[in-house]
Amino acid sequence: MTYVSMDTEGVQGFIDALQAWVDDAETECSELYNLNNSWDTPPVEGIDEMLNVSTPFLPGYALSPTMGMAAGLAGTTTASVADATSALQAIIDDLQTRLDEAIIMNDSGITFGSTEGAVCYYLPDGVDDTAENVKTYNSQSIADAKADATALKQALGSSDGTAEDGRSVEEIAADMAEKQDIDVYGAAFVNTVGVDTYLDLVQKVQAHYTYSAASSGTSQYSHPTTEDEAATDSIVDTMGHILAAASHQNVTGPRLAAALETAVTEDGHKGRTAAMNALLSVEGLYFDAGFLVDLADRMEELPYDGTRPTFPMPANKVDEYGPVFTRNSLDPLQGVLTAMGTNTEAALEYLAPEEDGSVGDAGNWVPGQASVDRWKLLTNRTWDPDQGDDALTTAMAGASAQRVPSDGDTDERAAWATGKAMSYLSSIDEEAFSQTGRNNVAIILGNSMADIEDVIGGNADSSGAVFVGDVTRPAVLPGNHESDIRALARVVGMEESSLLILSNTVGRYSTARNQAILDEYPEATLGDGSGMDEAFKTASRNDGALLGFIERSAVNALTAHGYDEARANELTASTVLGAFGAELSVAPHPGAQAASVVVTAATPGLTEQISQFDLTQVEDAEDLSDAAQQEAFQAAMAQISNAGRLPDAAYIDYNQKDLGDLYDWMDEDHQIDLTMLLSDSTYRKQFNHWMESPDVPAADLEIQFSDGVRAGFGNDDD
Repeated sequence: MTYVSMDTEGVQGFIDALQAWVDDAETECSELYNLNNSWDTPPVEGIDEMLNVSTPFLPGYALSPTMGMAAGLAGTTTASVADATSALQAIIDDLQTRLDEAIIMNDSGITFGSTEGAVCYYLPDGVDDTAENVKTYNSQSIADAKADATALKQALGSSDGTAEDGRSVEEIAADMAEKQDIDVYGAAFVNTVGVDTYLDLVQKVQAHYTYSAASSGTSQYSHPTTEDEAATDSIVDTMGHILAAASHQNVTGPRLAAALETAVTEDGHKGRTAAMNALLSVEGLYFDAGFLVDLADRMEELPYDGTRPTFPMPANKVDEYGPVFTRNSLDPLQGVLTAMGTNTEAALEYLAPEEDGSVGDAGNWVPGQASVDRWKLLTNRTWDPDQGDDALTTAMAGASAQRVPSDGDTDERAAWATGKAMSYLSSIDEEAFSQTGRNNVAIILGNSMADIEDVIGGNADSSGAVFVGDVTRPAVLPGNHESDIRALARVVGMEESSLLILSNTVGRYSTARNQAILDEYPEATLGDGSGMDEAFKTASRNDGALLGFIERSAVNALTAHGYDEARANELTASTVLGAFGAELSVAPHPGAQAASVVVTAATPGLTEQISQFDLTQVEDAEDLSDAAQQEAFQAAMAQISNAGRLPDAAYIDYNQKDLGDLYDWMDEDHQIDLTMLLSDSTYRKQFNHWMESPDVPAADLEIQFSDGVRAGFGNDDD
């Protein structure tokens, strides 16, 4: 977002001076024209054309069609004096519009001046700074927000669901959705009705779409009701977007957390907590980080006894809670921690505050007492009886996504928070995890691939010693978390979606690591003896070890819970391979390096499966090894080829035909579509045939997946 600041007196003075010049110029032109034409024979011929008809500019100047006067070439543009004054008038009008909009915004309390006498207007990212856009995203947004907020309140309070302006709830919601992500609109909407009423509207939306199914004579409190949940969710989703937009607004945002706290703690209105949580839990929303941390800090102080939202509330709870949105939790921390799964910066700042600790001599984060106390509170409090600690695991997963090498202490803090999360989660009974919890565990492990490799290889080192190969990995987990990682891998293996996420991440990790190898050897060509070949061998073996470890952990978990081992092998091997193949074609995250992949709850495609093999035929470790070895080999070779690390002769066949003209999966620039390649057995065979060419040094790249898979299974021959 952009806030453009203007000095009120200075800009208005400049506008007035320009306007005075234009007014004087037009007056003088009129007087000159009248004087010249007052003679029977005008002394100056053609003065009308000079004043009002386009003529060539003086050398060095030309008229810009949008901004007025600009440098140009003599004779290339023509204009009259009237054209020039008209262009200046357009500039004056544009400046006046911007200043007026900034003053309106300042007076409304939506924006404020950075210094005394200064005001500012707002524009979203990617929007051109034109007078029309300035009005659309400022005064018009405020006017629309006030009208929509007022109308929604009226419609939900009326007997027929219609506002005074004639719009229905659905029509109002449609108008809201068009502007739901505009910061100014969000701030003005919430300000118009107030935070307390805004939360009340969530419950009223649910009531609006809840219909009686009672027969004649049935008491209203004993008859069944039916809710149109899709209709409710649609409007709640829009209201969540509006609240998120308001959280980013530079005036409303910093005050929003305190206002929410006041609203949910008001006597007789604790039920608003469920509405707040519903808005904060809308999938994919990105709330302001400072707002989330501030709100979580406030919500953690509020008591919670495990009360469920119901209608009607129990008699002894009615006066305390008031009306309740019944489809979200009354736990004050539920929504804000869930929102941290998307805003990973907020998750890390809440779980490992930057100002409460420092990096110690061993290179690990040493937390302050406030952080220690917070973790003690979070891991010992009462959570929602239905959703459990899903919100906490979501925030933990969010913090783990900050495990990316950084110049500051971000990855050290994230490593500490991730280690604390692992210790806590591994202490929970495997049966107690929900699907959401298992998926969050998968994300945490997915952001800790290098640590899993340490466990498999038996080379974990939290002493602080750093070697050449460590510079591209994030900070190591402080302490010994081998048993935690092994336990959590079993937790992941008991749920298909979480197993997909973790296996999927190995594919992303493999792609990122291959790219890091290419970056480490920027001038190398495959087979030139530069060390790149050996690096790819090691990477391949490690990929196999990761997949083997994940599959064996899943098999052990399933057999421990009653699955036949053959069936467990069949289920896990095909799932692992399908997810692994889906992500081999994903471009590395811009922030990712060799040992980090940046996975969050909002990462797209985490549960997808793509494979060139019939997954129903992948039943055990041997099948997994063979199939994954081919996929990894082809993915690595495609990356090497797309990076231009094969000789030119590799792309010409025996008949001197260019392979880009022969293969559907290779374009004219010899770029390989890996998704296409991995999804079709015919293309795979073509690729394998290409690899047999003497001009492709593929034989020098010995993919060692089989050894890696055996190591991951724990029966490495070495």
